[in-house]
Amino acid sequence: MRTRLLKAVWALLFLLTLVCASALEVKKDRIKLVLYENSGVFSIYYLEDPQQGKYIAFLPDKDPRTSFLSISIWNHIYHMGQSADFKERIEKTATGARFIWVSKRLEVIEDFIIQGDQVKIVLVLFNISAEDQSVGVRYLFDTYLGEKGGPHFITNNGIEINKETTINSPASLAYWVSPLERHKGSGKIGMRVLTSGDDVTPADKIVFANWKRLDQSLWNYRTEEMRDFNDLPYSVNDSAVCQYYNPKVLKSGAGRKIVIVIANSSEKDLYFPQIAETEKQTGQESAEQVPEVAEGYPRDYTEIKNNMNSLNRVIGDIDNKISSGSKITDMDINTIRQSITDVEKRINR
Repeated sequence: MRTRLLKAVWALLFLLTLVCASALEVKKDRIKLVLYENSGVFSIYYLEDPQQGKYIAFLPDKDPRTSFLSISIWNHIYHMGQSADFKERIEKTATGARFIWVSKRLEVIEDFIIQGDQVKIVLVLFNISAEDQSVGVRYLFDTYLGEKGGPHFITNNGIEINKETTINSPASLAYWVSPLERHKGSGKIGMRVLTSGDDVTPADKIVFANWKRLDQSLWNYRTEEMRDFNDLPYSVNDSAVCQYYNPKVLKSGAGRKIVIVIANSSEKDLYFPQIAETEKQTGQESAEQVPEVAEGYPRDYTEIKNNMNSLNRVIGDIDNKISSGSKITDMDINTIRQSITDVEKRINR
């Protein structure tokens, strides 16, 4: 819980700094965009209910600083909006707003272009020095919508992501979604980040992991396949995404352009009826179709999958209890123990 407490403290400090700082707010179509001066951070909202004027924040807005842009110059990391090496200003434009950062070596323009239900982030980096500069980009998004009821993330091919995952070929995906809801008949809100397409710059790597772990890593973060979005005992069920754009050498006077598109999701992104059919077909897979892991021990994929699902449900129940702060009773503990015992019995059998 310590990380959540720290986030709350940071949020309070951030709100206090806003008393002395200004924010640029732009409303267009169904998007509300807020850029905070002298911080380099922003908030994006989607108009869920036009009649009531109800907006949904795509990223946590109590302290927007948990999402941020990092620039690497010859492996030296600059946190935009926090580095004294860069002078910052914000501007309102005909299509939205922009940040402009200038240092002795680099000029960075982050242009937010509002188009319907999406925001196109156009990042342009200019080498304004007389020497070559190696420049890379890392964008950390502190997602939260999927933390309310799960799944944390969904990709366009219907895959749910609820554990640490690294995608090394993002161009093979169309998008990932941090969904607010995921059940048929509702759930038309979600933060969808396009990962390929004509107007999008494919990242070199996308990492899904615990926010605290990503925040504390200066640059490259290596995931572990079986690690979930907890960093116990303090950071529970707190997911985030990092998109990496590898360093490239810019000649003097040359520039580099990176485009990221954040859009509202749609019901078809959040509900995948084909998943149930796929799981049904997978469950019918015969033992002969699956390779043996060792002589005399054929892999029963269906049984392994069922056991893993049972254990994941137990872990999920524990996470929910911890994150909600509710009292854990003796009955809860006995139920958890019985669930684990049942799995052990199936494995021994």
